[in-house]
This record gives sequence, structure tokens and C-alpha cells, in this order.
Amino acid sequence: MKLTTEETIRKIVDSGIKFVGITTMTPTIGSAIKIAKGIKKNDNSRFIFMGGAHVTALPEKTLEDVPEIDTVVIGEGEITTAIVIERIKNKKNLKNVLGIAYREDGKIVVNSLRPIIKNLDSLPIPAYHLLPINKYRPYPPHGKKLPYMAVMTSRGCPFRCTFCSKPVHGKIYRAKSSKAIIEEIKYIKERYGIKELLFYDDTFTLSRERIIKLCDEMIKNEINIPWSCETRVNLVDRELLSKMKSAGCYIISYGVESGNQEILNIIKKDISIEQVKNAFKITRDLGIIIVSYFMLGCPGDTEQTMKQTIEFAKELDANFTQFSICTPFPGTEIANFIKQENIDWNKFTYVSNRSEMIPFVLSKHLTREQLKKWYNKAYKEFYLRPTYLLKTILRTRSIDDIKVNINGIKMFLNILR
Repeated sequence: MKLTTEETIRKIVDSGIKFVGITTMTPTIGSAIKIAKGIKKNDNSRFIFMGGAHVTALPEKTLEDVPEIDTVVIGEGEITTAIVIERIKNKKNLKNVLGIAYREDGKIVVNSLRPIIKNLDSLPIPAYHLLPINKYRPYPPHGKKLPYMAVMTSRGCPFRCTFCSKPVHGKIYRAKSSKAIIEEIKYIKERYGIKELLFYDDTFTLSRERIIKLCDEMIKNEINIPWSCETRVNLVDRELLSKMKSAGCYIISYGVESGNQEILNIIKKDISIEQVKNAFKITRDLGIIIVSYFMLGCPGDTEQTMKQTIEFAKELDANFTQFSICTPFPGTEIANFIKQENIDWNKFTYVSNRSEMIPFVLSKHLTREQLKKWYNKAYKEFYLRPTYLLKTILRTRSIDDIKVNINGIKMFLNILR
């Protein structure tokens, strides 16, 4: 069962821990701040540091707005966090600690950035024993097998999409070795009985040779776990996808974003409509489940181009499709064109199952009401097609499939309520 904010605060306070680290992205910054405030209200002696994409992009503003936060960790946090905790435990100041923003004599200080971690193999296996693994429930269509776990095998993405925020891992691509990845997978499989994986890399197939080698190692080591990943349509081919399928890949998520080539060019997606069609055909031919991501309300979008996007989504006919609102998160290129001083991120969000969702308007051709209308229209037109419903029924062959479909229906109804 998901804890409420108040229950989370009480659990942390009752635990007696002195150092509280909170990771947050922009859609969760509101609840993260509530937790920080609640902890400090109960016990002001707790040391709270916050990291993640949102605060990395806005470290000074975060500390200005939330006095309860003692330190912001900027960028990758493994090394920085350990140093901060050691300094505080030994009653030493945070001067010259790379990769943080903090207060000194009532003033906010932003230290120099810490260099990125180049050798990801140098990082230990995450502390899985601290996670409530059996409570994790992924969104459909993932999670046919439980327990389920996400594993990150690389960091950094060199592509230039204007809507994408990369303040933590940056643009420089780095990857773990196949040996280290296999070791981690074996560990969580044997120790925690993990039955399904999500490779949570920004762009899983960025290095074709690496993935082929990894798949070969997974087959050789008889991993035998179904897994999924996210990647780009211009970074796959039949041979690569076939190898991935043989190694256990059963879902691939592709970011398509728009069905209009001009809009794709404006947001610097650097893909073509033909590349999308080709990737979907190969993936479908191999029997891999496809998840497609689309955005409405991109800069330059009109009602006509959004209609093209919905029609393209129906033409591609992915197994599952997510529509979202193009949102200028801090650290993105499109954020440079708006003022973000007083935005309530709890209301402005890119995808929502709440009726009070307020979308950003980034196109001069659209209104907020038009965006909300087309957002709901997209889901209805895609998922309520008789052909889609029939195909979903025909693809249902197990109890696991039924569970996934039921969860998907619940999500769909929540989005449209």
C-alpha cells in the first residue's frame, strides 16, 4: 500500500535517522518539499539534503524557497552524498565539497560541480536490501512477473531533444561492463527472486555493440528473465532486436513524440517518420510488445498537427501508448523561453490522472482548454477503437496478461475521470 505524505514523514521521524536524502524530479518536487518541511517540524536537528533533476537545475531557488533543506546535491550523488554525511558527522564545514549548494552564514553558496563518474563499474551494487522490493508495482504493460526491478546500465545521452532535461547524468555517454551488469542481475535474481527487469537507461541501444555483447552474456549465463527497455527508433535494426528478443526482451518503449515531421524538427528529435514506421514494423515482426510515447502541445503544434499525431499513433498501433503534454521542465531548452519563478509544479504537469490538470501552453496556436480537450481525445480515440480492443482480447493468453489489462483499464479510466 502506498504511504501518504504524512505517513512517510511519521515513518522517517520515528526511525531516528539523522540524515535524510530525498531524490526528486519536477513532477514530485511538491511532495518532496512537504516531506522535508514535515520532518524539520518534528525534529529540526535532522539533516536534510535533496538531489535529483529538479534541484540540480534550480539549486539556489530550491534553498531560497525551502529553508528546511540544508543542502542540495547537484548532479550525480553517490560520491558527493558520502562526503557530505562524513563532513556533517565530524562537525566539519561543507566548504569546497564539489557538487553541492548550501548555506554559510545565512548566504547560499554554490560550489564547483563534481566531475561525472566515468567508470560506472567503480560503483557498488545498489543497496537492494533497503528497498521494499515486493511492494513495487510497475505501470502496464510491465510487471507480468513479480518481483520486478529496474536496473541502470549506462548514463548520459548525447541527443539534443529540446524537451529533455539531463542535469544529473548529462550528455556524455558512459556504460557499465557486461560483467558488472551480469553480476548485478544474478545478485538480485538469486537474493531477492527478481522475475522481471527494466533496463532504465536513457537510451539503452545507444551502443549497438555493447548491447549485442550484453545479450550474448545474458544467454550464456542463462539469466532467463523477461526484460524491457527504452530507446530511439533510429538506434535499432532487425539483427539487434532479434538478439535482444533471444536474451529475454519482451517490451520496448519508443519516444515518437509527434506524427508531424515539422514538429519533430522543431523539438530537435532528429528522427524521421519513416524511421518510426520501420522500427515499429521490425519490432512487431519479432513479436516484441511496443510502447509508444507521444507529446501534445509542442512548440509549433496546432489542432491539425495534434490530430496528425493521434492518427499516426493509431496507424502505428502500438500495444500501449502514452500521450503527455509537452512541459518545459527546468534544465530543458524549451524552458529558456518561459519564466519559471513562481510555477506551482503540483498543478502544471505533463501527464495526469487528475481532472484538475493544468497543461503548459507552449504553442501560440493553442489554448489551455484546447490542450486538455485533445489530451482526452487522444486517449479515447486510441484505446476505444474496436480493432484495438479486439486485438487486446486476442493477445490475452494468461492470468498475467489479464492482470496487466485490468491495471491498464484502471489507469485509462483514472486519466479520463
